[in-house]
Amino acid sequence: MRRTHSFIRSASRSLLCIAALAFSGSGCDHRDGSSHAASTQQVEYRYQVDGMHCASCSAAITEELNTLPNVSDVSVSHETRLAVLRAPVSMNREVAAKKMRSLGFIVTELDATASPGPVVTAPK
Repeated sequence: MRRTHSFIRSASRSLLCIAALAFSGSGCDHRDGSSHAASTQQVEYRYQVDGMHCASCSAAITEELNTLPNVSDVSVSHETRLAVLRAPVSMNREVAAKKMRSLGFIVTELDATASPGPVVTAPK
């Protein structure tokens, strides 16, 4: 029950922030001093994926990664053995690695790089 209340508070807060942006054009001002910056900061997550042999392997991984919430710009290449995706900095990068491992691939997490803006280290 506590988790539900937390989610409802968070969703309500986000709706109020969207409304503030729409009507004032200046965004929201949280009473507790927090902001949406951390949740909207995008990071490029990179993975070395061994075991891909063809375009079908790349397509299977791409399809699986695209099912993750808030993930965008998925790029997978069997030729370079790399999978790259863009997601919020708050995403647990191990979730994507587990998705790929569940397909039978050997996955190594590489350094994440922040999108334009301040450099942010992605959580593991």
